[in-house]
Amino acid sequence: MTLNPNEAEAALNAVRDARRKMGRSGKLGWIHHLLYGAVMAGIILQLGFGGWRRVFIVGATIALGVLLYRWQRNATGRWNNGYRAGRTRWVAVGLLAALVAILFVTAPVAEPARQFLTVWQAALLAFVVATLGGWLWDKAYRADLERAA
Repeated sequence: MTLNPNEAEAALNAVRDARRKMGRSGKLGWIHHLLYGAVMAGIILQLGFGGWRRVFIVGATIALGVLLYRWQRNATGRWNNGYRAGRTRWVAVGLLAALVAILFVTAPVAEPARQFLTVWQAALLAFVVATLGGWLWDKAYRADLERAA
């Protein structure tokens, strides 16, 4: 089977149009980004607790992560794992580096006087960083789709 040049051009235009449409559709909004920030804050916050409190925070964090996955799947018809080629890769790497840095300056140590941030401060900082980082990733993802179209 061979395509004539007109059919090939039409097929490429259809792919471009689909990418543009994906870039404009399924915007998740700020609530999604705020909840993503809450998931990242929960990961940090659980460090400050033990026993049933830690189990509860970890369980709630995992449950919220599952809900966010389903929300994105239903809203956009796809799941984006965050690490992909283009601008989104650098946003994901930067977000990961920031959250790991927050984790390191918060992790409980043998001498609490050496702890740079309290767990509550770090969780709040992680919430803000992850919320803004999630929004920036979404913006970069849409720009990548438009550029590829």
